[in-house]
Amino acid sequence: MLKSTFEAEGLFTPSYFHVFVRFMECAILMSYGIYLTSSTSQIVKWVGFFTTALGVGRSGWVGHEAGHRSLTGNIKVDKLLHQLSFAMSIGVSPAWWNSQHNRHHAMPQRLKYDVDLETLPLIAFNKKVLRNSKMGGFSTNNFFIRNQAKLFLVVDTFLVMFNWKFFLCPRYVLKKRAYTDAFFMSLHHLIWIAFLGPVNLCIIHFLYSTYLIGTFTLNHTHLDVTEEGKSWVEYGLEHTVDITSTPLTDWWMGYLNFQIEHHLFPQMPQYNNHLIRDRVAALAKKYDLPYQTLGFWEAWGKVFRNLEDVGNHVEKGSEKLHNL
Repeated sequence: MLKSTFEAEGLFTPSYFHVFVRFMECAILMSYGIYLTSSTSQIVKWVGFFTTALGVGRSGWVGHEAGHRSLTGNIKVDKLLHQLSFAMSIGVSPAWWNSQHNRHHAMPQRLKYDVDLETLPLIAFNKKVLRNSKMGGFSTNNFFIRNQAKLFLVVDTFLVMFNWKFFLCPRYVLKKRAYTDAFFMSLHHLIWIAFLGPVNLCIIHFLYSTYLIGTFTLNHTHLDVTEEGKSWVEYGLEHTVDITSTPLTDWWMGYLNFQIEHHLFPQMPQYNNHLIRDRVAALAKKYDLPYQTLGFWEAWGKVFRNLEDVGNHVEKGSEKLHNL
């Protein structure tokens, strides 16, 4: 019923001007940032690193929406924009991303189904993951998990993105013969190495990995997990939180702070999600379901307290995993 109402209101209709502005923002940030990295001034060079990384991160938000086919509403155009914003800008396979992300959307925070929980042996977002992971036997004596709250932004995000770009995505592309992905990913590596060189590229990789993966954790990872099947609406409301909207937060998170609305209506252009927030909250109240909202820094606090809690549990090793 709500979806029909929103469609009638034109909330599923894309804005081509909005798409143009967001792509231009990414292009300007990346191109100007790369230009600044050639400076002989270390200060200017580092401004270039941060500017380029910001552009790549912003491209990630645009690519996320293109992957949902909610950017222009034209599947062929969105597929091309997905290639430009993901494969060419970040070096990640759009086909691989869709295969993973669709599973996450189908059952967020469900053990053995939501691939975003399958982060061992590097990170564990919940104690129950330790005994339910598809990775099999897991030693509690794990340096990364024990220290994950300290390592998360300075080591883990870099390694996760590195694993995506140089192992998981190439393997998937070869297995599925995703030649279009392979072409644009190859362009990414050739262009970025040519303009930046390996050292500068590693620095920028670290910065945008921290931005993207760090921000991704705010809406789900600190929430409870489930082993039971639920309805689409229950998954979206019980295992997702919104982040309080401010102009800066909306921009920084690429509108993914409206995560509940995004999970319930993933093909709605995300800049329209704020227009349905009150009605989604009313729906949750009507059926006695939670509608959770956190402040930006409050969410970060929960992320790190959760990482610390799981890490401490592993370090103490006093509780049997099968009793979780």
